[in-house]
Amino acid sequence: MLETLGTVGALPPESGAKGFGPMDRLGFDRIEFDVRGSADGGVGVYRPNVDWGNERCRYHLSVPKAVKRVWTGDIHSHPGSEGVPSGGVGPAMGDLAYVEEVFAMNEAMLYFLIPILTATGTDEVVIHPWVCHRESGLMIATVRVVEREQFPVREFNPVWLASQRKTVIALGDVVENGSQREEAAASHDWEHKGVRAGLETREMEDETVDQMHRRRYRLRLDGIVSPEFSGKSASVVGVGAGSCAVEKLARFSLRQIRLCDFDRVEIENLSRTCFTYPDACARRLKVDAMRDRLSWVNPFVDVVTYPTNITSLSDDAVASMFEGVDLVVAGTDSFAAQALINKLTYDLSIPTVFVGIHADAAGGRIVWTVPGMTPCYRCVAHDRFEAAKRLGKKALDLPAARGSLVDCQFVDLVALKVCLAILERGRDSIMGRFFDHMGLRNEIVVRCDPTYEWGNRLWDAILGDLPTTPKDFAREIRDAGLFAMDTLWMRGTRFPDCPVCGRRKTGQVGSEGKGQVDRRGH
Repeated sequence: MLETLGTVGALPPESGAKGFGPMDRLGFDRIEFDVRGSADGGVGVYRPNVDWGNERCRYHLSVPKAVKRVWTGDIHSHPGSEGVPSGGVGPAMGDLAYVEEVFAMNEAMLYFLIPILTATGTDEVVIHPWVCHRESGLMIATVRVVEREQFPVREFNPVWLASQRKTVIALGDVVENGSQREEAAASHDWEHKGVRAGLETREMEDETVDQMHRRRYRLRLDGIVSPEFSGKSASVVGVGAGSCAVEKLARFSLRQIRLCDFDRVEIENLSRTCFTYPDACARRLKVDAMRDRLSWVNPFVDVVTYPTNITSLSDDAVASMFEGVDLVVAGTDSFAAQALINKLTYDLSIPTVFVGIHADAAGGRIVWTVPGMTPCYRCVAHDRFEAAKRLGKKALDLPAARGSLVDCQFVDLVALKVCLAILERGRDSIMGRFFDHMGLRNEIVVRCDPTYEWGNRLWDAILGDLPTTPKDFAREIRDAGLFAMDTLWMRGTRFPDCPVCGRRKTGQVGSEGKGQVDRRGH
């Protein structure tokens, strides 16, 4: 737009400002804080109204928080070649003290764009793209030239500075080696006695704004996961009830998440997932909706999508999808998919976590495998494979059913902690040490409700050797206060003749006739 040049650029120096942010939500369009400008109206004298900063801050304090948070900065003009934000204390205040107050009134704001517009005597307008960071101080940003149709709207809300050249202010690499503007800024003897000190020009040690944000994102993960965690990747098959766990996994800032699911978001999915009403109305692919959500949650995680049914792919295609990942999460209810994932991940030596939520989400079952360390899913969930022989694999594919979001997420959170522990095994971190405590207990039964029959039976079986008559241990532990939202961690049994992890490893068991289960659960 020419609006910036037509407002800020058309007024005398220090006579107006143009805000950055979405046009329909910005708290202001233009602020004129000294309509007289410099006393002589020229470009050589710097005489601003000393109260303009205070007036602007008071104005913005009255703006609702939702509006303030989309206000990302503003541009104003300086006389002559003074293309550096002014700074000082006392009645003159200055640009940097103004930014101090902006940060103080809006704790959610991490950076504030404060470019300066100057004009030479030859009608040439220069934009000096300054950025103030809440902690790192004053920086000079790069200027990108982008075409309108290519502009990354989700990364930055633009104000067009010169539409003919399509130049915009954008956050980018800090200019290195001391440009003239940095040298000019460093020559100012700025004091800071405001709410936050330290808005001085600093050496950024080659750290870009993007790198700085990545580092800040991980600050409160330090010690929970190791620095190496940021290089990990995971593949998730089935993005339904486990969508909330996928979002939480992304918040741990691993390098890449691969999502595989052929299904679309339906309105009935919304009560127990993290998808949105617009996703359901548009019947978006779950992997696409999840990818977009993760880009808002943590833009530093690379998300790759596979909108397909994994059982329709060849073994080579599935192996390619898993290639290079550090973990596979099987969140699918399909028995055929579970059997296929188990075989291929064990062959590829990829740790895997299988998550199942049972009827009414009263409980669930988690099986985790590390090839060479634990028995595989086929061994631990031997009952499912035996049932497939008797009933057919389709009988084990659970239809969509009711279930509380609270209970579904409880099962998923236990599974998520297992995922983090596996990814951190061998590391000196909280999650790494938790893996050590897990031992080889790779079958976990999660009881969410006292009516969860399988969980109650397991308690009876585990405590069966206690000298109690009658042997009703499930009721007794309920009476003692352990009745729901608990977990049982057990060692899975390895079968020596298992075709996946046993001594006799083949592509299938017997022929493909009735009563046999091959590598895809058929």
